[in-house]
Amino acid sequence: MSSAQDIANHYDAAALAKHGRHMRSASDAVQLRRLNNWIKTVQINMFVSEGDCVLDLCSGKGGDLGKYLKRRIGYYVGCDVSLASAKEAIERYNQSTPGFGATLVVTDCFATNLDDVLPEAIQFDAVSCQFSLHYSFETEARARRMIENVSRRLKPGGHFYGTCPDANVIVDRMRAAYRDDPSATSFGNDYFQVTVGRPGAFDYGQLKKSQGPFGHRAGLDVVSIMNLHQFFTTYSSASKHPDFADLLRSMRVLDARRRIPEQQFEVAGLYIAFCFKKRGRAPAQSEPFRRPFHHLEAGDIIRI
Repeated sequence: MSSAQDIANHYDAAALAKHGRHMRSASDAVQLRRLNNWIKTVQINMFVSEGDCVLDLCSGKGGDLGKYLKRRIGYYVGCDVSLASAKEAIERYNQSTPGFGATLVVTDCFATNLDDVLPEAIQFDAVSCQFSLHYSFETEARARRMIENVSRRLKPGGHFYGTCPDANVIVDRMRAAYRDDPSATSFGNDYFQVTVGRPGAFDYGQLKKSQGPFGHRAGLDVVSIMNLHQFFTTYSSASKHPDFADLLRSMRVLDARRRIPEQQFEVAGLYIAFCFKKRGRAPAQSEPFRRPFHHLEAGDIIRI
């Protein structure tokens, strides 16, 4: 996709198709979906505390609202380019009746200055961007806007975490495909295909160069950058991380044969889990920023 409007149209159509939570278990990639949800849950449990104020970039249909509900956060702001997805997120929010207030914003958060959208007083303890950060690397200007939006709104000591494509793996896989067939422009399996060299394609090399330095210049220091295969191996260990291993079982990440099918696990290996920490001394403990739950309507969505 070559523009924010293309992305919005894609996710609007997906939301309107009504592939809701009750249908996901019927999809072919059940274990991959559950693995992705487990990874996000582990990250949230590591980096989000009770009463925190959370900014969720590319929040989609609000699929992570339930995870934040369990952490008993104080306030939630979700930004997404798709209006249809935001409306579905409102339904999810209202049905769950969480103990925290929420604001939903429809905008391209990699082009819009969020200072023009959100009240100045709101600073976030945690910022998340799950499986969507690569959209910010279409141009340098978009990447810089993403970094500024995160850094300017994240409290010192706060965390920016999420998942995004692993440039090292993708470049290596493409090189291997090219060695086997010099005319190759893609690789994949039954669940995915990566194609390079087309107009508007994401520049994975740009991400590869910037995974460390890009955040450092904005006051964001690397906490961890880990391929999802390594992440799974590390945090599914019952001896080292029993709580996360228990989550693996309760979320039914493994199939009846106690595994993740090989081709689905291969997809996970194309991504990394990352976390950055905002440089500076964390503010002295104060009363958390909280807003109570209130029923949201479509008219409450902020549209930019």
